[in-house]
Amino acid sequence: MLLAFPDLHSQSPRDTVSVRFLDEVVLTDTKIASKRSESGKTVIRIGPEELARFEGKSALELINLKSGIEISGSRSRPGEVPGIYIRGGRGRQSVVYIDGVRVNDPSSFSNTFDLRLLDTSIIESIEIVKGANSTLYGSNAAAGVIFISTKKGSPEAVAASISSSIGTNQTSDNQNFNASRFSNSIQVRGRTGKLRYGANLGHTYADGVSSIRTESNEEDKNASLSTGLYVGMVPSDRWSLDLKLRYSQLDSDYDESFGLEDAPYSYISEQKGVFLSSRFGFEKGEIRFNAGYNDFESENISAFPGTFEGKNLSLDLFAKNQINPKITTIFGLNLNKEKAQLSSEESFVVFDPYATFQMDVTKGMRMNAGIRLNTHSEYGSHWVYSINPLYHILRERIPLKVFGSYASSYITPTLNQLYGNFGANASLEPESNTTLEMGLETVVKGRIRASLLYFEREEENFVFFDNELFLFQNAEDLVRVAGMEFEGYWYPTHRMDVQANYTFTQRKGDNAIRLPKHKATMQWGY
Repeated sequence: MLLAFPDLHSQSPRDTVSVRFLDEVVLTDTKIASKRSESGKTVIRIGPEELARFEGKSALELINLKSGIEISGSRSRPGEVPGIYIRGGRGRQSVVYIDGVRVNDPSSFSNTFDLRLLDTSIIESIEIVKGANSTLYGSNAAAGVIFISTKKGSPEAVAASISSSIGTNQTSDNQNFNASRFSNSIQVRGRTGKLRYGANLGHTYADGVSSIRTESNEEDKNASLSTGLYVGMVPSDRWSLDLKLRYSQLDSDYDESFGLEDAPYSYISEQKGVFLSSRFGFEKGEIRFNAGYNDFESENISAFPGTFEGKNLSLDLFAKNQINPKITTIFGLNLNKEKAQLSSEESFVVFDPYATFQMDVTKGMRMNAGIRLNTHSEYGSHWVYSINPLYHILRERIPLKVFGSYASSYITPTLNQLYGNFGANASLEPESNTTLEMGLETVVKGRIRASLLYFEREEENFVFFDNELFLFQNAEDLVRVAGMEFEGYWYPTHRMDVQANYTFTQRKGDNAIRLPKHKATMQWGY
C-alpha cells in the first residue's frame, strides 16, 4: 500500500512519457551525446518520467526490472545487502558512476558502491550500459556500467518539492497492515542569473520484518539519511562549473546467517563526498573534467565485529573533437587513488590514458573502437581494447540496426582481498576478461521497439573465496558466461505503455547460485 504526495509545483500533460525510441539521447556508451540509433551498445535509460511513476520504489528495485540484470536483495526486506550481477558477472565486474565520477568503497571486499546510500528522490536519470566498456570506464567495467545523474538547479527562480510515502512491510505468514515503511524527501532548487543551486534531504525507515525467518520473528529495522548541496555556474554557453556536496548514512539490522538465528547484529555506514565537474565547449568539440573525493566509514556489529575506513580520489579529463563530419575522437586521462584502513593502511594508484574513435565508414555503417593503458602501482601496465561496429539496414517502415562488440577487460584484486583481515592473499593475480556481443534492434511504425542480443564472456584468473582454506584464490579453470536478452517496448497510445523482457544466462566454471538462468519481467502502465 502506498500513499504519495507529488511535487507542489504544477505539471503539464506534456510531462507524460514521450515516445523517443531510436531518437532517445544516450551518453554513457561513448561519452558522446548521441541518438540511440547511433549507439553500438544496449543502453537502458530510466528517465525522470519512469522514476516519478514508480515513486516509493528504490533505485535497486527499478534497475532489477531490466533485462540482463539481477540485483540480489531487491525483492527482500528493505536493508538487505544488494549484489549487482549484470550479464552473469559478479559485483566487482560492474562500475557505478555518479555525475561522471566513479564511486567505490576501497574498504569493501568487492570494492563496489553501496547503492543503499543514494536516496532515489535526488536521482534525475539512470543509464546502464551492459557489456564490456573498460576502454572508457577503466578496470572492473567488464560486465556493465551504471551511470547515475542527480538533480541540478531548476529553470525557475525557486522550485520546491515535498514527497512522502507510507506503506506496510509484510511477509506471507504475517499479513499485518501496520504502517511500518516510510519515505520522505524535501528539495529546493532554482536559479538566479548565471547561478544555479539546490539542496535536498531524504529519509527512509522500515521495520516489521525479520532478516531471517524464525519462530520469534523479531523486527529488523533499516534506516537511511541522505543530504546534499549543489551550486553551479554557467558563465557562458560554452562553459559551466558544478559543485556538489553529499552526506549519506545507513543503519541496518541483520541476523546470524550461519546458524539461521535471530541476532542483535547491525551494519552502520557513512559516506561523505565532494564532486566537481566542468565543461568547456569549442567549435568542433568540448573538454570535460570530472573529479570526486569520497570518504567511507562503516562498522559491523556482530559475532565478527569490525570497522572499515576507505577513501578514494577520482579524476577524469577528456577532450572530444570532431575532426570532420565522419570522424570523432576522444582522448582522456583517468586517475584513481584508493586507500583503506585494514590491518594497516594500504593504498594503490591507477593512472590510465585512453582513446576512442567513432567513424562513419559508409552510409549506414559506423565503427567505434577504443584502447586504454591500465597502469597500476602494484601490477604494472596492461592494455585493454574494444571494437564495436554497427550497421543500419534502412527500410521505409522497419529500420533495422545490427551491431556487435569484441572487448577486453582487466580487473585487479581489491585492497581487502590483498591485505584485509579475512582471507587476504597478497599473491593474487589480476583477472582478465574477453567479451563478445551480437545484436539486432528495430522500430515498427514508431510505436514498438524490440531488440535481441547474444553475449558470451570468458574470465581468466577469476578471484573467489575458498571456504575450505579461508583464503581468496585465483580460479585455475576458465569461467564462461553466455546468454541471450530480449527487450520489447510498445506504446499503443501516448498514455499507455507495455514493457517486457526476457534474459537467459548460463555461467560455468564456478558457483553461481544467485544468478537466475531464466528471468522475465513485464510492466503495463496507463
